[in-house]
Amino acid sequence: MNGFEGPGSGRCDGTAVTGRRAGSRPGAGPPARQPAARPVASRICDARPQARVAVTGIVRLTEIVPVGGSVACRCVIFDGTGELDALFLGRRAVCGLTAGARCGVTGTAGMRGARLVVWNPRYRLEPPDGSGAGRLAAPKPLAGRVLRSPGRRPTLAELG
Repeated sequence: MNGFEGPGSGRCDGTAVTGRRAGSRPGAGPPARQPAARPVASRICDARPQARVAVTGIVRLTEIVPVGGSVACRCVIFDGTGELDALFLGRRAVCGLTAGARCGVTGTAGMRGARLVVWNPRYRLEPPDGSGAGRLAAPKPLAGRVLRSPGRRPTLAELG
């Protein structure tokens, strides 16, 4: 024995260090517990510290703010019911998040001073009108561009 095996190597509930009960087959056992669904605030006025939020609004302001010994990109998001600060720690800018952009933010709310914040949230850019009509289509090939299969060289006539 190397000190890690045998009696006393498991926990007091009978599970071994491997996470299985002694003598059980792998995969056998109680089904995994699903985490309880937590309510998610969809409006900024309903958001509370330590609660999940998933809001969509307009970016009113972006700026670089000091946080401890580092910097963060602060985006103030307004949805008509209130303001929320999205703080991206260690970033000086976030592509697409500029004043006037419409975006959705998901994360856990907290407080910084007297303001509601979400640290390093998951975000998505939305079309300006909110309908999805402004989404970008697949790019079209450029005029005059020669599309060819790999391994085949274009002829001089194709290159023009």
